Formats: sequence, C-alpha cells, structure tokens
Amino acid sequence: MALRPLTRWLRRRLGLSGRPKAGIIGHVDTACETFLRGWALDTADRERAVGIAVLHRGAIIASGITDIPREDVAKAGHGRLLTGFRLDLPPSASFAEGDTVEIRDAATGQPILGSPVRIDVNPNFVRFRDRLRSLPEATVARFMRRHGRADAPGISIVMPVYNTPPAWLEQAIASVRSQWHERWELVCVDDCSTMPETADILARHAAEDRRITLLKAETNGGISKATNLGVAAAAYDIVAFMDHDDVLEPSALHAMAGAFLGEEVDLAYSDEVVTDENTDHFLEFSARPALSFDYYLCHPYFVHFVACRKALIQAVGGFDESLSVSQDVDFLLRALERARAVAHLPLFLYRWRTHLTSTGHDKRDQVTANTCRALSRSLARIHPGCTVAAGHTFNTYRITWPDVPGRTLIVVPTKNALSFLKTTVESIERHTARADYELVIVDHESDDRATRDYLARLAAEGRARIHPYRGRFNFSRMNNEAVRACGEGCPFVLFLNNDVEILSAGWLARLRSLAGRPDAGAVGPMLVYGNDLVQHAGVVLGLNGPAEHAFKLVPAYLDRVRNAGPNAALTATRDVSAVTGACLMMRRSVFEEAQGFDETLDIGFNDTDLCLRVGSLGYRILYDGDVVIRHYESATRNAAEALLKHPENTATFTARWAGTIAAGDPFYNPQFASEGADHVLRRNKPLPRQRAIRVRRPSSAGGMPGSAA
Repeated sequence: MALRPLTRWLRRRLGLSGRPKAGIIGHVDTACETFLRGWALDTADRERAVGIAVLHRGAIIASGITDIPREDVAKAGHGRLLTGFRLDLPPSASFAEGDTVEIRDAATGQPILGSPVRIDVNPNFVRFRDRLRSLPEATVARFMRRHGRADAPGISIVMPVYNTPPAWLEQAIASVRSQWHERWELVCVDDCSTMPETADILARHAAEDRRITLLKAETNGGISKATNLGVAAAAYDIVAFMDHDDVLEPSALHAMAGAFLGEEVDLAYSDEVVTDENTDHFLEFSARPALSFDYYLCHPYFVHFVACRKALIQAVGGFDESLSVSQDVDFLLRALERARAVAHLPLFLYRWRTHLTSTGHDKRDQVTANTCRALSRSLARIHPGCTVAAGHTFNTYRITWPDVPGRTLIVVPTKNALSFLKTTVESIERHTARADYELVIVDHESDDRATRDYLARLAAEGRARIHPYRGRFNFSRMNNEAVRACGEGCPFVLFLNNDVEILSAGWLARLRSLAGRPDAGAVGPMLVYGNDLVQHAGVVLGLNGPAEHAFKLVPAYLDRVRNAGPNAALTATRDVSAVTGACLMMRRSVFEEAQGFDETLDIGFNDTDLCLRVGSLGYRILYDGDVVIRHYESATRNAAEALLKHPENTATFTARWAGTIAAGDPFYNPQFASEGADHVLRRNKPLPRQRAIRVRRPSSAGGMPGSAA
C-alpha cells in the first residue's frame, strides 16, 4: 500500500483532521514483544493527539493515539497531560532477537521517537515457544527415567467434541498422545457432530491408540451433558478436562499426576498460555497465584488446565446440564466448596486457543448472567447474605459481604503537614458517617503554629481526639500507644497515613465487611498517587528485595474506566501476603492477638511484619481492589531508597522471615519477575521446569481456602 493512501486511511481510522503537523518529540519507554509504551507531543500543536503507526518489515502492525495521562511529561514543561500511549503488538509479528520496528507519525508518515526502535525480546518467551521443536526422543526418555514415578496416578482426560475444525482436533489429540506421562486415557465424547471429518478423525486415533476411548452421544445434549458422559466412563480416579480445540504441553500430565500423590489434594490447576487461532501465537502468559477463593469469586481466574478426583466430581453432582456457558465455573465453585485441598502447579501446561467462535467470546452477556447466578448460588450455600453484581470489566464481579456492625478507631499519626492532614480529615468526614468511627490523631511534637491550632480546633469541636507522642519517630510505637489509649468501644481499628484522601462514600463499610469476617486478619485497599498511578495493590514477598508493593506506577484507570490489570488483579478482592500500613484495617481482637506492631521495626517493614504474623495465626490477608484511596506519597519513592533509609529494619525483617521469603510468595507466581516491574514474565532466569506445588487447604469458614503449604 502506498504511503499517501495509507496516511489518509490512518487519519480517518484515528479520527484525525486538519493538515499534518511536524515537530514531534517524545520517547519510547518500553518496547517488548507484546506492547510499546511511551509518550509523544507535537510541539507545533500541543493540543493535538498524536497518531502513531507501528510498522514491522514494511507492514503496519499497530496504531493508536496519545490518550494516556503523563503527569511527568506535563511537569517537565511540555504542557499537555494526555501525551502517553500504549500499543499492543500482535503475536503474528513473531519478533526475534535484534528485531526493530518503525514508528511513524500517522498524520505525515514521518519517522518519530528515534525510529527504528529495537524490540526487547524476553529470552524466556522465545525459549518457551521453541523449546520442543527439536527435542530428541532420547531426551524425553531420559527425563522420564529420572523423574517418572511408579506410584504416579493414571489420568482420564475428558474431551467433549462437536464439529471441531479438523486441524484443531488433530492438534488436540496429538498433544495428548505426545504426553511424557504414559498412564492416561483420552475419553472423546462426540456430541452428535454433523461434520463427517470429526467422526473420521476420532475413529482413526482410537484405532491407532488403545488409550483413546470414543463415545457417541445419542442426541446433541451440549457440553455439560457430554462431559458428564465422559466422566462416567473414565477408568482412572483422576479426571482432567480439555477443550476439543486446545493443546496440552507434553509435560502436562506428568506434572498434574504429581499433584495428586498426596492423599488430601482433590483438585489441581495449572497456568496456561492464551493464543489466537494459531497456538504458537501467544497472546498472554496467564500465570496464576495459589488458590484464593475471594479472587475466584471476583474473577474466575482458572478453568483449565484442571483435574479432579472422580469421587469429588460425583459428590458435587457433575456438570449442570442446563448450562451451555459458564458450566465450568459453576462446577468448579461447587468443587472448591467440597475439596479437602487444592493444588496449584505454577507451570504453563495448557494452550487455550481463542477465536471469534469461542463460547466465551461469542456469548458474553450470557457468560456474565450465568456466572453471576453460579456465584450467588455458591455464596448462598457457604456465606448467606452476600450479593453479586457484574464488575468493572468482562468476567469480573463485585461481591458485597454482609456489613458487620461496630465503630472503627481510625489512627492517623502526624507531625505538622497541615495541608495533607486537613485533606485526610476532611475527606473522612465528607465520605463517612460520624457514628461509624472515632478519629485519633497521634501528634508527634508538631511545632507548626497553624497545625497546632488546627489540632486544637478538631479536639474542641469533638471531631478528633489528639494523642500526644514524644520522642524519636517510631511508627510502630505511635500506633500501638494510640490503640491502647483510645477507642475501647471500637471493635475495628484502621491505621491511616496523614497524606491520603478518601474518594468515595461506602469505603469504610466495605473494608469493615471484609475485616469483620472471622477468617480475615487484615484488609487493605488500592492506593493511587496523585496522578492516578497505582502506589499499592498488595505486597509481594521477595520482590525487589524483601518485599515490595505490587503494580506500582501502573495506571489505575484507562480512559476513565478502572484498569482491571493482569487477571483482573487490580480490581479484585484477593489473598495477598501483606498490605500497606498506609491504610490497613483489622479487628481490634486480631491486632491484640498478634501483639500489635513490632516496635523494633520503627520505620520500615512494620506493616508487612504485622501481616505475616497475623497470617501465621491462621488468618487471611486481603487486598480489596474495589476501594480506591489517593495517597500523596512521592511517586518517585522506591524500594531501593527505602532500604537505604532504614537498613537496620531491613536486616531485622529479612532475618526474621528469611525462610518465608525464600519459599516464595504463594500469591505471586514464580514465573514472574522478582526484580523490576512485577507481574511480567521473568527474563533474568529460565522459567522453572519443575516447581513446588502450592497447596491451599480449606478452613473452617465454610469451605474457604485457608493457609498455604
């Protein structure tokens, strides 16, 4: 296509008008296999959204405009706020080491932003894509001799089949026949396919491999009925589920069988790779955490690769045959309620082929409605009083828990900082009923006259109690003293920084409903900087040192809509190892049981230490992405600076929790990076081929998964 027609097409597509402008400045901050991120500004017309075209080997592979806020660019004197961009790159580009892309101004066709730009290819991305293409059979045999176990259980794979494209069905069956684990059977249930090729392919494979069983349904009863037929015919005690157009990695059954060597594990799931119609075109590496039931309620984050004990499937009544979509979520919810233990295998064992005719893509409204009903039924069985509603994005859900009555003691330490403190206090008052809380401000020797007058006025008007604190700064001691001295009639305590702003009504009741659950030990919301970039969305152990906040500097909003993040982790309620003390809520009884903050940790890691001690008592630590609070802490502060500021605290915390940190955060997948940006596929070390299985056992709270093992 000639450049001039291409430019006209792009301008129409991007909604650009007027004569092309010149003078583009900017920078590409990130250029990896899956996306480009950066900023651009037209110095000749600073109000113009810059249209960007990305070309690879002469063809346009992505396009977009600058529509993301970049406060750093604006503060640098460039004026316009919406200068940022993020462009997703298609898997079909198949970048190799050293590849570059051209970046052009869509209005002029001129190269911009230092074009061409080198694509930073993650070696692990390439290793995973290419690792099996030349694997000798002798290597596989040697692996099985070394790692195979005679006591590993057999696995029956149930695969409902209906009019599958022949090439896809061939790939699916071939991936099962290529398994390194030899004790398997494949139960193919033909749900009255009308394509003759389907029956031919199934018959041929069944004739070639005696481990393949072919069943023919009498009528087209749908995927749930076909699955139940397959389960009934399964010969082995462990049953796995597979779609007729997906692909198993050769190590899938070997790894899955290992999960069931323990007697208590009733259900296991793995990570997966999402692809387009070509299963070598990777759209997403979906790396999951250990089981978090709250997370699953907000976003059913796994449906394959899954295996269960046949006895569990039968105990919960199998699949609901009235459902043609969301039947897998409905089944898994019932199975999770009854499972003695659930194992997560942090390995990419399954390739989920997505295409326009995929059920989940084709019937989104029905998926949402059916999943909401399934969630409501599950919660009615184990936690009556909860309500379910659709979430911010597709396949996310908002669970509202019954409110737990009781006032909350809100503890806010401060020294001077009047403007921040006023914002905090007045936002609490604006969005919170006075009867719901008691505010105590711990005054650490404020010497600013205006601050002292403000504190005196708050006390005189009965808006807050002022608790004086003298001596060297000690965050832990300040909060401990306040809890001991104040709020005896408050069953809840909320630790809150003096530089936050409450943004919406209902925040306290929401956190209280979670903290009031008997299985919950501590709860923390999302915190965002003043530019709406994430400051806190849970704490990850072993990230950039002993511990670090998750998703720092990721946009909390995309085009004024909540950014759900990878696997909807930003908007969900989910288990984490710790939450920040900048906004941390818990029952007073739990705080006292844990003996409060450790006062030897005067500045750093006191909140993470408290959460880990609460978790060791058997309670769960929850991050709630539904509540968003603005935190005016400097957006440039990072973990490295924090480590330098209080090395004694860092050393104490690291020594105390060395074993826990070394074992890995159960809610952070080991295939993710441990340095730099989090929740991205790691690159500094090869992906693990074997990894400790993470097991979560049910607690006494109605089947809710409890501690990790």
